Amino acid sequence: MAGKLIASLVTITLSLLNGLSGFEPSFDVPILNVTVITGQVALLPCSIDHLGKHKVCMVVDDFRFSLIRPVPKEWNLQIRDVKYEDQGQYRCTLNTSPVKSKYVTLYVK
Repeated sequence: MAGKLIASLVTITLSLLNGLSGFEPSFDVPILNVTVITGQVALLPCSIDHLGKHKVCMVVDDFRFSLIRPVPKEWNLQIRDVKYEDQGQYRCTLNTSPVKSKYVTLYVK
């Protein structure tokens, strides 16, 4: 679990500087479970409404991990060549006060 979004060599901090609407940021999709087969690509969703000036933070230390943003409010974590060791809980965090987090559980077959 140490290699997953906890402590790492590389920090990807992203911000969306437009869309200030006065609403507090919130996660658009409820807690999810994602199941993939070893060797496939996993996409762990993190969809946020009303991000405004707040930031999304994802911490990774593996070149197989990347951020996929098909639309402005989505900050999805993609894992290529999924390994059994990737299985576990991943967290998408907003720098609100108090901090808001959403968890996605990845199961690998």
